[in-house]
Formats: sequence, structure tokens, C-alpha cells
Amino acid sequence: YKGGVDVFRMFIGELDDETADRHYRESVTMGTTLQVPEDMWPADRAAFDRYWEESLERLRIDDTVRCYLYPIAAGRPKNPRLPRAVQRRLDAVALLITTGFLPQRFRDEMRLPWDAKSQKRFDRLI
Repeated sequence: YKGGVDVFRMFIGELDDETADRHYRESVTMGTTLQVPEDMWPADRAAFDRYWEESLERLRIDDTVRCYLYPIAAGRPKNPRLPRAVQRRLDAVALLITTGFLPQRFRDEMRLPWDAKSQKRFDRLI
């Protein structure tokens, strides 16, 4: 749900309440496919926002989590292995996109560098 809202805002703008409510209701389906039972899904967008903010406060990325997440952030497939030059280019693009969407705190915890030049490249791409 949150990722969908972020992407919508980046490419289109703010969602009106009707669209946002519809997107939220439709996101329950995605949540249940990710093994979140429907009765655990927050009742509405306001409840989700509270849940999200509280969860962000508790979340920390340690070395184990970082090692697990980095290949996902870089978009690295397990198989087949790609030639190094191709993988480096794909990593660069995937990491630019992933890092651009992350709050600075998570960039820091993931040890993903970000500066004004990176932001400019991300903005241009988006």
C-alpha cells in the first residue's frame, strides 16, 4: 500500500480521498498474499498511517538484515548469474531507484550513499 502511494505521488501527484480509499481497500489483497491476515490489516488509512509510523520507529537494519536486503535492493537475480559489467550497470540503476525512495535513515542504516548528485539523477529518472 505505502509503496503504491509513494509511486503514485512521484509520477502523478497526491491522491484524492476517494482514490486513496479505493487503493487502500485494494491493497488488502496484496497484504493477504504476503501472509498478513485480513483481520490484522489496519481498519483504514489513518490506522495504517499510525501503524506505519510506529513500525518505522521500531525498525532497525543490522548487519544480518543489510546482507539479506542488499541483493534485493540491487535487483540481483540468484540465477542466472550475469556478466560483471552488466550486473554493475543493473546494480547502479536498481540502487538509484531503491535508495531514492528510502527515507534518509534507512539509506544510512543500509550504508547506501546519497548526495545532491544522486538526488538529481533520481529526480531526472523519475
